[in-house]
Amino acid sequence: MKAEIIVLGIIGINMIFLMFFLLYFMFNVSEEITSGLIAFVGAIIGGLLTLIGVRWTLNYEIKRTHEQNYKKTNYIYRELFPHIIQFYNIAKSLNPKSEKYNYYVEELKKTTKETNKKCIDLLNLVAETDLEFYRKFKTVQFSMIEVSGLVSDMVIGESDQKFIDKVFVHYNHIARADTEMENILFEMKRSL
Repeated sequence: MKAEIIVLGIIGINMIFLMFFLLYFMFNVSEEITSGLIAFVGAIIGGLLTLIGVRWTLNYEIKRTHEQNYKKTNYIYRELFPHIIQFYNIAKSLNPKSEKYNYYVEELKKTTKETNKKCIDLLNLVAETDLEFYRKFKTVQFSMIEVSGLVSDMVIGESDQKFIDKVFVHYNHIARADTEMENILFEMKRSL
């Protein structure tokens, strides 16, 4: 496409100079009129070249901005992802009949607090990314805070299944947000 435009531009410029040559030599048009026409066409060509240069510059800046946004978003996701996976694994291990149930509840509390701390650390970067990615990130953070609160308010042995059910409500929110963040990253990478 670009090569075709360049070839057409060269052909167009040659046609213009051929036209001036014919006007001046074949039809004996005065030198002043030919010079004026050449200046006029030169100004049009200069304007077109400026327009093309501005377009290339804007396209380059847009592409560079997309690349930077993708790198930033990818970095945030890679930092957050291990915490999400750890949460998934611990939540799946919650079983009130297990001997390690109390251990997993404490691990869940620790993981949600660490994840929230990581979210706070990344918050300034996330604010500079895609709005939809920001929303999903905040969903993860909010759900982790909610689970941390559930663990803090929990009394071991009292309604353990209700506690697990509430954890899994937030688990589903986090899983949905996680999947959507991955999709956003995939679309960003695809558009580069």
